[in-house]
Amino acid sequence: MFKNGMIWVVLSVFFSISISISASERTFFSFTPANFSKQLSQKTVRQVYQDSTGYLWFVTQEGLSRYDGYQLLKFVHDPRDPDSISSDNVLSILEDNQKRLWIATDGGGLNLFNSTKHTFSNITFQKDSLLTPSSDRLQALYLDSEGNIWIGYREGNFSRFNPKTLEFQHFYTDVLLSDVRRQARVTSITEDTDSIYFATDGNGLLKLEKSNYTLSRFFTESKNPLFSDRLTQVFIDAQERLWLTSFDAGISVSENGGQTHHTWQYQESQTHGIASNFVHSIYQDKKQRIWLGTEMGVSLLNSSGDFTTFTETDGIGSRKILSILQDPSGIMWFGTYSGITKGIEIPFEQIDRGLASEIVLGFAETASSKGERTIWVAGYDGLTQLDSEGQVQNVLNAHSVPALNDTRVMTVSGDNNILWFGTRDGGLGRLNVDSKVLKYFVHAPDNDESISFNGISSILPDEHGNLWVGTFGGGLNYLPYGSDKFVSYRHDPRDTRSINSDRILSVYRLEDNRLVVGTVSGINIFNPTSSDFDRIEHEPDNFDSLSAPMAWAFYQDDAEQLWVGTQGGGLNQWRKKDLNALNNHFSRYNSANGLPSSHIYSIQADEMDNLWLSSTAGLSRFNPATGKIRHFDSSQGLNDSEFNFGAGFTDSQGVMYFGGNFGFVRFQPNEIKDSKTVPPVVLVRIKKLNEEVGVDIQYQEQHEIVLDYLDYYISFEFAALDFNAPELNEYRYKLEGLDPNWVELEHARLASFTNLPPGKYVLNVQASNHLGLWNSEGVALPLRVLPPPWRTWWAYSLYAILLIVIVLDVIRRYRLKRQRASQHLIDLEEKVEERTTDLRLVNEKLEQISFTDPLTGLKNRRYLTQHLNNDVEIILAKHQERSLNQSQLVSKDADLIFFLMDLDHFKQVNDRYGHSAGDAVLVAVKSILETVFRDTDYLLRWGGEEFLIVARFVDRSSAETLAERLRCSIQAHRFNIEDNVAINVTCSIGFSVFPLLSNQPTALNWERTIDVADLCLYAAKKSSRNTWVGLLDLTCDEQDVFSAVVDKTEQLIQSGQLTLVSSIKDINNIRWR
Repeated sequence: MFKNGMIWVVLSVFFSISISISASERTFFSFTPANFSKQLSQKTVRQVYQDSTGYLWFVTQEGLSRYDGYQLLKFVHDPRDPDSISSDNVLSILEDNQKRLWIATDGGGLNLFNSTKHTFSNITFQKDSLLTPSSDRLQALYLDSEGNIWIGYREGNFSRFNPKTLEFQHFYTDVLLSDVRRQARVTSITEDTDSIYFATDGNGLLKLEKSNYTLSRFFTESKNPLFSDRLTQVFIDAQERLWLTSFDAGISVSENGGQTHHTWQYQESQTHGIASNFVHSIYQDKKQRIWLGTEMGVSLLNSSGDFTTFTETDGIGSRKILSILQDPSGIMWFGTYSGITKGIEIPFEQIDRGLASEIVLGFAETASSKGERTIWVAGYDGLTQLDSEGQVQNVLNAHSVPALNDTRVMTVSGDNNILWFGTRDGGLGRLNVDSKVLKYFVHAPDNDESISFNGISSILPDEHGNLWVGTFGGGLNYLPYGSDKFVSYRHDPRDTRSINSDRILSVYRLEDNRLVVGTVSGINIFNPTSSDFDRIEHEPDNFDSLSAPMAWAFYQDDAEQLWVGTQGGGLNQWRKKDLNALNNHFSRYNSANGLPSSHIYSIQADEMDNLWLSSTAGLSRFNPATGKIRHFDSSQGLNDSEFNFGAGFTDSQGVMYFGGNFGFVRFQPNEIKDSKTVPPVVLVRIKKLNEEVGVDIQYQEQHEIVLDYLDYYISFEFAALDFNAPELNEYRYKLEGLDPNWVELEHARLASFTNLPPGKYVLNVQASNHLGLWNSEGVALPLRVLPPPWRTWWAYSLYAILLIVIVLDVIRRYRLKRQRASQHLIDLEEKVEERTTDLRLVNEKLEQISFTDPLTGLKNRRYLTQHLNNDVEIILAKHQERSLNQSQLVSKDADLIFFLMDLDHFKQVNDRYGHSAGDAVLVAVKSILETVFRDTDYLLRWGGEEFLIVARFVDRSSAETLAERLRCSIQAHRFNIEDNVAINVTCSIGFSVFPLLSNQPTALNWERTIDVADLCLYAAKKSSRNTWVGLLDLTCDEQDVFSAVVDKTEQLIQSGQLTLVSSIKDINNIRWR
């Protein structure tokens, strides 16, 4: 490529020649100083470097810094730390094929970065050693095609270093060449197929043949002079051209194997020449454009051979550009004397100079009779005329020819060679672009056919040359083609079919030729045929209605649905069926859908059916089919993010225009492409209990992270290495083995876990860039949580052994126990038999006690419940037998008689003589009962002084005799209550028989029979004590027999259905209630 017989042509003036570089002549960039520059270890950035993982590295005079989009990690020399970088004076950084970083320092030798521990190991000079560099003063590094690292030294020598074997091969220029200046440092290194090139500061260019290591030199005093001996960079671009940059003579390029040479040097008279002869760096970007970092700014070489230079006025932090890099997303990074500058190529051409007014309110396009296209810009201080490329051609204002009567132009519209424009207070203007004839239409109060108002807000020519004019105060005006007479449509509060407001914001024509008129009060659909308006207004209580009263902008798409931009209500979608039916039913898009502002000022559509929306917060590209929104603001290169209403336009070539208060932007929307570069995802740091762990997996295989049971809190911090807008990058993670679904973090980038159970896990992390493009591979980090010692495999082995020992011991003990059991079995059986007999007797005694009243020795209620049911079954069987035999006679032993006896005035006994006397009476009653009744009858103490006697298997006819005998026995008995004291006691008795209904034995159970006896006892005590009352037989058809007996006692007795017996002679004296 680079021949010894070449001729270098040094041009004293700028040599304008076409260079084959793939670059557009009209390129636009936005530059901003990086806000993290003040955090750098030092602001003079000698090199910007990006490693294979995606981290950015910044080489400074005082150390090294790494950037992940959020934080700077600084590495500086610490004399107390042998693992720190060996010198702060870093000159170059490079990554080898094993993804290891090597750092060249001035005075500290060569350093290797340990990405796992964030430490450095260094290789320093040792005399006569092939395992160390030839000097500790390194200047340049270069990785060749074979994986070797070439090192240039400040003394002018160079070495080849094998990073695998750590062996050096040294080359001393004063040995290989006799005419070199020994101290001419090697500033840059590159290679082609056959040779290695070394740029030096004083010795010109050195060329080393790969085949035989022959060294040759090219310099200013040679037979074929080089343009400079003081070279800063040597660079071979994608077209295999050799570029040289210098400290003092600009740059030079060699093409066609060294046969053609071009040199650029600074000339003060050249406005588009190279910015300075001192060129620090050279870089070729993805579009193969050549960038130069100079002492006076950064220069971009255009395809025409001239330069575009960017300096502080363009946002570059410093004129002195030391290094240049473009990352995969397209961001340009510039290392300067005052930090880092970030540059992005923007799709927008910002035009704010030469305009009639920076406040832009509208656009229009006209075509002259010769076919010349003109773009017109309406501003608050006149009209600006642009050519089709956006260059300012002319300005119309109060001083131009023709002059404007009101320079506050609010709106414009083009109709072939006619430009219509509306002013704030000067009426409607009509300009013929061919003849330059200007005519005004103003309101005349005495002429109803003049325009109705001088404040014009919107102009719409139709396909027939007619004109529709919206005014802000005079309603809608119609001007027929060729006429000067206007027809006005005004708001009439008495007519609901009139326009809803005279303050019109925008006029738009639908495909069916109806007009949409936006006003401060909503939307009007105007039918030119009927001259009627249909009103569509915002209804606060109807969420589906138009979202806000003020409708600024309209656009009808190919599906014939209408899109409406509102003030404060976002974007509204009016579907075709609702539009045609005039239903006030809209779909709304606002901040909840991703729009940055609820004020939509203009709607334009591109060829891909995207809607471009201008607002108070920038531009938004909205895809109605997918709902996807991409937003553009100052971070994407817009000078200002606030646009004006109605200031949106698309010309005949598809170029869009949007105006604001600082000029306007123009762009070709189809040229704006979304980035397809997914962001690399890295784990930045891992912390156990908030203490950082020395794990950094970006430069090594993703090894397993091992945690023990004491690591009960662990956190992982990650980053997406896309630097366009890191604050908009999004993250999500899933810990396989724990999380069934992805955990969405949005913009947070930390995942933490507490008390992970022992086991194996995989931490998956994914991230997206600011455009929502996700890296679905992300990072997958295996984790293994060790169990506590008592849950390890050897612990479980010990547990198993111990369990076996225990089981064997249990078996042994069990056998001994069985032997002892056999020995004592006979004795135990005898004892069991003996104890069984004792228990049986005890149980019988206990059962007897449980059935007996402890005071009187009589049976209790529990006894009756246990024993009476058998008697009842026998009684019922006897009556059933009678029913089956159809006999009228019942066996005389087929009844149970229930006697309830209560001692009269027993409370007086207790009160007068004491409870012991009362107890003596109750005990004595037992003897009386035993003499009156049979041994087979049940004698029970029912409660207190009340006793129940059940005469078993008797004839009910004997009930009266038994009752009287009992009464008399109680009355006749002298109850001894204490020494020499005896009293008489009487009793009252109530009784009934079971079954009470002979023909329906089951109509009343025995419990209810006792209740009937209790009813009789109550009647005896209420009517006359020392007496008895009994109910012996019942004939009744009532469904509820018991209720009938209780509630209708007297009625049943009187009717003869209930048989009453009593010791009271006159039964009429018996009181039942």
